[in-house]
Amino acid sequence: MSVYIFENPNNGASVVFDGTTLTHEQMQEAVVRDFVPSPETIPGKIPILKVRKATDEVWYEYIDEPGNTEIENLKDEILNLKLAMAELAEGGTV
Repeated sequence: MSVYIFENPNNGASVVFDGTTLTHEQMQEAVVRDFVPSPETIPGKIPILKVRKATDEVWYEYIDEPGNTEIENLKDEILNLKLAMAELAEGGTV
């Protein structure tokens, strides 16, 4: 069974596993593989599947995971909002 990988803007990829859903013309637009390659596991990175039809290439690019600092900042903001909402619910002012 073939896998059809389509190029999107910035070499982004869309994958179709069931070729019976595609027209002949759509199949011609895809990079065809027997399987989708597996990404490497790199701590702190997120794999993004990429494809370039012109050169028949399929690869992964890796972006940084959101850092703990960013996540902690968001948690702090949520906590502050919850505290402010609780104070308002009790008739206080923020």
